[in-house]
Amino acid sequence: MNSTTPPIDDCARQGRAVLMTVLAALLLVATLALAAAVGTLGPWSDRLQRAAPMAPLAIIVFCAWARRRQHNAGAGAWQALFRDEFRQQSITRAVRAAFIFLLLAQIPLAWLLESQAAPPHPLAMACLNMLAGAIAFLGAFLYFERPSA
Repeated sequence: MNSTTPPIDDCARQGRAVLMTVLAALLLVATLALAAAVGTLGPWSDRLQRAAPMAPLAIIVFCAWARRRQHNAGAGAWQALFRDEFRQQSITRAVRAAFIFLLLAQIPLAWLLESQAAPPHPLAMACLNMLAGAIAFLGAFLYFERPSA
């Protein structure tokens, strides 16, 4: 085995740590977006609402950067890791769980945004849905992919 290629177990541990970090960052961004949409941040709410269209772009740029980094050293181990049948099943289950969660979250989220004094902005609903979907997918994937004790 080549010394520059990390073992699959190391890749799995590193990938899980990265996904947990991304999940925590998404939770923080979603909390700020929801607080800005509700208007509880005072003058910061307007600034965050103006910056809301940049959230999807930032996530796309981050994913492209992460994908580019994945093709560096150890790419073979990463590819083998994601071709694993167990992880493919975990991804499929996570997509299904995130979709169901997102469908169920539509009514409470719309009700919350509609109950505000200002008319709801469709972009706020779109950003919150995107963040909720990403959080639900990552959370479900980390749950389904957890190591068996």
